[in-house]
Amino acid sequence: MKVAILQSNYLPWAGVFELINSVDKFVFYDNVQFTKQDWRTRNIIKTDNENLWLSVPIQRQKLKTNIIDIQICNEVNWKKKHYKSFYQYYSKSKHFNQYRHLLDFYLLDWEYLYKLNRYTIEKIARTLDIDTEFYYSEDFKLRGNPTEKIIQVVNKLGGDTYISGKAGKNYIEESLFTDIKLEYMEYKTKNNFTILDNIFKNGINIF
Repeated sequence: MKVAILQSNYLPWAGVFELINSVDKFVFYDNVQFTKQDWRTRNIIKTDNENLWLSVPIQRQKLKTNIIDIQICNEVNWKKKHYKSFYQYYSKSKHFNQYRHLLDFYLLDWEYLYKLNRYTIEKIARTLDIDTEFYYSEDFKLRGNPTEKIIQVVNKLGGDTYISGKAGKNYIEESLFTDIKLEYMEYKTKNNFTILDNIFKNGINIF
């Protein structure tokens, strides 16, 4: 039983969905500190001349605020702006009309960033025919350092293998993985744009 854990991101690149697809159970880990200017609030689309960042504006928050407590600043009409950008640069793409429903979340109201990110990731995953089970870190009682918490989650879910992104090498204490196998993801995707770039251009057969 393979498990992966990751913070929720805004319309992430295809590599995130490779990771989700590689495991049986995936955990959104959002009751950890929010980091500014990160993938939590933004991602990239490809334009005619240069890359364009799409960023979700957020309310001012105190230092060390957890991702799960980050509120979106809806005083700015970011949803209209983002949708228009997708339409402008992808409406002529081969698969845009077939999968434009993946942009319907812009028609909904969002107060918290993590709810927006989880909703879109789960919807896109199902569209890609990924049947991985989703879980949420706030539903677990965890103690200890980051590696100890990872091991606790894997144990609670009955896993025997933990799949980490390559960035995990920077903080994971590998010596603590005595009863659980630790593997690092080898991504096939070379495109670093949002997953929607791949879907609109190439359809859902992208892995």
